[in-house]
Amino acid sequence: MDNHCENPKCREPKPPYGIVCPICNSHIGFPNVRRAQGERDDLLKRYSSARASITRRNIEDVADSFEHAVGKSSAIMSRNVNDLFLLFNSEDRMINTYYQQVASNARNATDNSYDKTREAFDSRVNPYDFKDIHCATLSLSGTGLLYYGKCHIKFKEQLIDERASVFEENPCRFEVKHNITGNSSYPLGHRATWEDRSILATTKLHSKLIVNMPEQEFERMLIQGDGSDADYIEVHIYGKLHPKTFESIKVDADLDTTEEVLLNALESKCRATGVQLLRE
Repeated sequence: MDNHCENPKCREPKPPYGIVCPICNSHIGFPNVRRAQGERDDLLKRYSSARASITRRNIEDVADSFEHAVGKSSAIMSRNVNDLFLLFNSEDRMINTYYQQVASNARNATDNSYDKTREAFDSRVNPYDFKDIHCATLSLSGTGLLYYGKCHIKFKEQLIDERASVFEENPCRFEVKHNITGNSSYPLGHRATWEDRSILATTKLHSKLIVNMPEQEFERMLIQGDGSDADYIEVHIYGKLHPKTFESIKVDADLDTTEEVLLNALESKCRATGVQLLRE
């Protein structure tokens, strides 16, 4: 991959951060996507090994069906009803990342073992730019992780595909599993562009595929568990997220009385913004 500014008048090396060339100010792409593109050869080596295993086990049909299904998967972000009500209360509101919320005093960091260390994990996966990256879950059902909220936001693919990348799992789980600490080298080939998300999913999960596996099982493979320790493929979306990037919001959990009131009020706001509100 050419790692130089595309501006023919510049052609300086791209920095490993940011979205503009520091020399000519031309757009140089999104940093998380550039990293995924830079690791594509390493991913394809892992994928080739996975496909060889699939062939030996004679499960090509199932693997092809899984890969095709994941090629149509969505990025899902789960939030509470109250968070969404506030978000839709003004056309100027945007979704802020966890780090942006803490920096602007919009929220406090939670006093738990994860929040105390999350910056160390996230900054290794997306150095320099991790504070500007939103995290979502790769899903086939339109449902994300209930742990983060009862409302599951599905993003319009055409508004995120060029700035989204996928990572094999939650960075904390990944780095503990691979014993990555301090300045340890990071294993390559565990992230992909949005276009290559099915390749990453097949590479990660091929050993769980079995003969005659029904397609209904694919979602349970893609998202395993629902708590803070769930195993899933994490979607990283760079930059600002406005409610107009939402395609739909799916609510598939029981709500308490207050949540029902807020959701009823939210329904008209969603309709005005062109966002489908789906209630299971």
